[in-house]
Amino acid sequence: MAAPWPYAGGGPPVLTAGLVVAALGALVVGLALRPLLPGPGRARLGWVAGGLAGALLVTGAGLGSAVGAGPGQTAAGHAGTAAPGPAGDPMAGLAATARAHPRRRSAWLDLGAGYLAAGRTAEAVAAYRQVLTLDRSDPEALSQLGYLLFLLGRPEQGLEVLQRALASDPSFPQALFYKGVVLLDGLGRPGGAMLALQGYLDAAPFGGRRAEATRLLRRARRAASSSAP
Repeated sequence: MAAPWPYAGGGPPVLTAGLVVAALGALVVGLALRPLLPGPGRARLGWVAGGLAGALLVTGAGLGSAVGAGPGQTAAGHAGTAAPGPAGDPMAGLAATARAHPRRRSAWLDLGAGYLAAGRTAEAVAAYRQVLTLDRSDPEALSQLGYLLFLLGRPEQGLEVLQRALASDPSFPQALFYKGVVLLDGLGRPGGAMLALQGYLDAAPFGGRRAEATRLLRRARRAASSSAP
């Protein structure tokens, strides 16, 4: 059975104080009652009476401490192990930062990336559109928005937005990679996908999506070969 208080060495505070009070009570009450008790057992009875008085003081001190402890605390005044409240929105911090700094591009990009990673595409779209209110030609926001439109089943619109990103920066790696994905898997145009994916590999030879782009490029080449007359 677990102790009702966290052990920190030296004994719980209430018990330690109570023992001192009991000893003093036994001494004081024993001396006070000794003259009133007859016979040779007067000293022994005095000490017993004093001990009982001290025990009552200990009990009172313990009850007072327990009553005074707030919710989630033990009688010793330490925080208890109350169950945590329901978990909040994991994106709440990023959302609060973006709202507090509405003109900070990086805050909205971080929020959009978080929503995208969580599969919350509609909220990610809103975050990236907020970036575009600051700069209509922002290539990163346009690239992510184009990819999101593809995920939402609108590849033609996604490609149009990606073209806008590439008009802003023709060698922007994200836009090139997503354009290859949209052309290959969204519009069935492996020839255009090959050009876009090769463009990504040229623009980002050490990019994080290099392995995936290489795999998609091989698939695009096979699809182009099989569809050739």
